[in-house]
Order: sequence, then structure tokens, then C-alpha cells
Amino acid sequence: MSATARPRTKLAALAGLTLAGLALSLVPAGTASAASVATWDKVAHCESTDNWSINTGNGYYGGLQILKSTWDAYGGTQYAAYPHQATKQQILTAEKILAGQGAGAWGSCGAAAGLAADDADPYPGTDPETPATPAVSPTVHLYGIGSDSRVYGNNANYSAGTWDGYQTVDGTQGFKQTTSIQVGDEVHVYAIGADDRIYEDRGNYKTGTWTGFQLVDNTQGFQQISVVATGNTVRLFALGADGRVYGKSADYAQGSWTTLQLVDGTAGFKKITATATGTTVHLYAIGSDDRIYNANGNYSTGSWSGFSLVGNTPGFKQVAATTTSEGTVRLYAIGSDDRIYNNNGDYSAGTWSGYNVISGTAGFKQLAVTPAGTTVHLYAIGSDDRVYNANGNYSTGSWSPFALVGDTAGFKHISATPGA
Repeated sequence: MSATARPRTKLAALAGLTLAGLALSLVPAGTASAASVATWDKVAHCESTDNWSINTGNGYYGGLQILKSTWDAYGGTQYAAYPHQATKQQILTAEKILAGQGAGAWGSCGAAAGLAADDADPYPGTDPETPATPAVSPTVHLYGIGSDSRVYGNNANYSAGTWDGYQTVDGTQGFKQTTSIQVGDEVHVYAIGADDRIYEDRGNYKTGTWTGFQLVDNTQGFQQISVVATGNTVRLFALGADGRVYGKSADYAQGSWTTLQLVDGTAGFKKITATATGTTVHLYAIGSDDRIYNANGNYSTGSWSGFSLVGNTPGFKQVAATTTSEGTVRLYAIGSDDRIYNNNGDYSAGTWSGYNVISGTAGFKQLAVTPAGTTVHLYAIGSDDRVYNANGNYSTGSWSPFALVGDTAGFKHISATPGA
């Protein structure tokens, strides 16, 4: 059940099929029906390197790498639609799976953790249906570059709709553009400095502490950056002064970076954005003709598809992309009329829905997007240099009206990433 695509040979891979009709005798019940939090932490360390919010696109979700069908069958949806959205409430559903299928559902990771031999109640004295101890409020982390060229952060509990308010991430000035990603318990914020070099600051969103901005690469001339996290790796893409896209990656546990390399020799790009599904990185770029192009890269082999058009619509100024848990790439772009358009792609079939305006509101300058639960959270800088938010339910296609995220003005660029 590894989050790094380890071959699935254990009976846990049959968990969803068992409930759909396979004989229950195929799955050993085992003797354990409960286990301590410490033991479940050991399972998560083996399965996902302690990343309770991991979703690599391999069909298994969260720290304990639970199949969606198994999560549904054992009542996990009372906490969240997918395991990786429920943080340590995954343990409460895993307890039910353990009682029904035994420790063998976690294969060698369950054996190494001693799962079968542990009968402890993980949350004694707590109602398992409404636990207080393991729950962590889901959060959206919003970052923006202010009129003083500093990076500001604002955190939202997206269930309650409340925001912390904008606070400086670091006193450093001179930043032009930012992007961000969550990896483990840290948010990694990247920014292009006044010298057109790329800097990184890491913040622990539980303690609120930051490392301070440090150079990622000494190369100059970058215009824009975008970042994705795949497994234990951060993959950073940068648009150079030559209009070409470059990439480098780092194992965030070790902190070591690869050498900056060309992704594709194609030149003339103006804006870029990246997202990931499974073992694939999806890179989108606005070309010199103001149309949107896409190249897909297999990050395990390092091979790229080459750039091709995503529709023939011209006039785009800004682009942002994200992937949602049901298997869709959601592409958002600001058109020549300063409105926001959406195009949905089935990344397995390679088909697109076509560009459609999602709001009649005009005047937007730049945008950022992130998924949270069954919702896409869209953020945009308006003509008044304030940040606005609209939320879309991707199963129904309905959107909330755009509303201000605080009344602070002067923002030049924003990025957003989901938190646990």
C-alpha cells in the first residue's frame, strides 16, 4: 500500500472488490480489531512516509493508503469524501477495516508495525463517530505579493469560511511572483526576487514558524514559476528569459536539488502553470499567440510529450491548473475580456470540455486555484488589486459568487495550496 507506487500484491488491494462480491473467506479476518495511534503512525510511516494528506493518483489515499471503495464501504465518508482529506480520522475508519479484514489489509507495512498484535483503543473515552482528538481543520493557504513586494500569507478554514488575516511571511522585499505547495507538515513558498532568481521559504503550518528565504538556484532571468509535489519530491518549473520552460526537483526530506534543465526546447511562452496526476506532471503554458499549450511529463522516466494546443481559443493572459480527486484536470484562464474561463480535461482519455466562462465578472488580473474536498477554490486579483474568492462544486458545476478575501489592497500576485 505504498504511496510511492510499490506493487500491490497484498489482499488490501482487493478490499473494494471484497465488498462488491468476492467471497469474504478470501480475506483473512485476523485477530486484531483495534490498534494504538502509535501503531497506526508506524503503518503510515511505512505506507506514506507520514504524509496523512498524500494523494499521488495511484488509487490509494492518505497516510494509511486506503482505497476509495473501501473508505466508502466502511463509513469513511462521514469524515471526508476521500481518505487524504480526513487527516488522522483515517484511523477511525482503518479500525473498522482492521476488524473486518485483519492486519493483512496493510501487507508488509501492517506486519512491520505489529498491527495484528496490538489491541489497544486508539482514542479511549472518545465517541468514535465524532472524534475530537484526531481531527485537524482543513485549511487553504493563500499567499500574495503586496504593494511593498513582500510575501503575505492568509489561512482559511474552508469548512467554516473563516480567515486568519494577512501576515508577512518574511520581511524580505523585492519579490515579483510567488507559488506554493504543501509537503508533509510544511508549506513551501517560492518567489522570484528582484534579481530574477528563485527563492524558497518553508513554513510549518502547525507552529507558524518559517525558515527564511534562501536561494534555490543561482540562475537569473526567470519570469514566472510553478510548483507541484509528487510523493516525497517537489518539482519546480520556471519560465526563463528566453521564453522556454526549465525544471528542477528536490527530495524535500533531504533538501537536495537537481540541476536546472530544459523541459522542452519550445520558446515564446509568456505564462506557465503545473499540476500532477499519478506519475504524470501536466504543464500548461500560454504561447506567443496567446493560446494555451500542454506538455505531459513522466517524472519517473523524465520523458516529455512535447507541447500541443489545448483548444484553439486565443486571447488568454493568465492560466492556472489543478487536479481533482475524481480524475480531472481543471484549467482556468483569464481571457482578453478579463473574465475567467474553465476547461476540464480527462487526463486518461485526453479529451477536453472546451472553454466556458465561469463568471460574468470582469476586471481580473491574475488567478490561483486549489481543490479542497469536493470543491475547487478559485482566487483572483481584481481591478482594485484586492483578492476575491469563488468556490465551485465540481460534481454539480455550480459556483458561488466572487467575494472579497479581506479588504487589503495592493496585491500583485497570488498563489494557493490546500493544507491538512
